[in-house]
Amino acid sequence: MDGQNSSSDGWLGVIVVAIVGFIWHVFKIIFNGWNSQHSYKGYIYFIQGVSGGPIKIGYSKNPQKRLATFQTSHSERLVILGCVKGNIAYERQLHKQFSAYRIRGNGEWFRPGREIVVFIRQNCFPM
Repeated sequence: MDGQNSSSDGWLGVIVVAIVGFIWHVFKIIFNGWNSQHSYKGYIYFIQGVSGGPIKIGYSKNPQKRLATFQTSHSERLVILGCVKGNIAYERQLHKQFSAYRIRGNGEWFRPGREIVVFIRQNCFPM
C-alpha cells in the first residue's frame, strides 16, 4: 500500500507544480501586460523635426494621422523616424526607460539621446 501512495504522491506533486506554473504565467500576463506582438493593436511612433531636435515618443493606431495632427501646430516639417508594434503600456515602459532624456515633467518629448537613437535604429520600421 505504501508503495502505491508514494507513486500517487509523485504524480500529485507534478500536477501541483504544473498548476502553480500555469497560475504564475497568468499573473505575469495580467500584471505585466501581454507582450506578444499579436496583442498589440497600434504603434509606438518616434517623431522628430527634419532638422533634428526633440523626439516625440507616442502611441497611436494610425501614426500617419497623428503626424498630420502634430504638423498643423509645428512650423518645422515633422517626420516619423520609425515605429514599433505596441500598446499604451509599452509606450509608458519606453517613457520610463528613456526618462533621463525627457524634456519636461511627464511630457512625451525627449532629447535625441544615444539610447533612443540606437533603439530606433535597432527596433523600428519605417512608416
